[in-house]
Amino acid sequence: PSLCPPAECTLLRVLRLHNNGLKHIHGTTLQALNRLTWLEAHSNSISVLPEEVGELQSLQGISLSDNELSELPASLGTLQKLKLLTVARNKLSEVDSGALSPSITSLDLSGNAALTTFPSGILHMESLSRLSLAGCALESLPLDLFSRCNRVSDLDVSSNLL
Repeated sequence: PSLCPPAECTLLRVLRLHNNGLKHIHGTTLQALNRLTWLEAHSNSISVLPEEVGELQSLQGISLSDNELSELPASLGTLQKLKLLTVARNKLSEVDSGALSPSITSLDLSGNAALTTFPSGILHMESLSRLSLAGCALESLPLDLFSRCNRVSDLDVSSNLL
């Protein structure tokens, strides 16, 4: 299944799609949802998040845990109001630094077992206060993590290879 709602959904602000067996969210669908502030599509089978997500400039929260994502679109980095990004338990092996908006305050990348290298873009996230990388396969943390991410008050790097 996939989601492609009619153009009448332009007033939608919150969209909850979890546990629907979705494999795709079409870019044209996202373009029609320009007032969306919250997108919750966890526990599906989504393998690609389209670049058009970057057009949702009102978006404040995205929950995409428990899907099949192997990468995040660079356009996520343009979302200036984004505060929460949850992509736990996907298939991420790396996270492009351009995909991480500096406005994010809470980032959950936990359970991405193929993630072996600390995403360097995190070091440029000045607003970050909560970070979870638990259950990944990280072998080390950057030496300057705490000096660069000095607003982080909740850090979870348990169950890694540190």
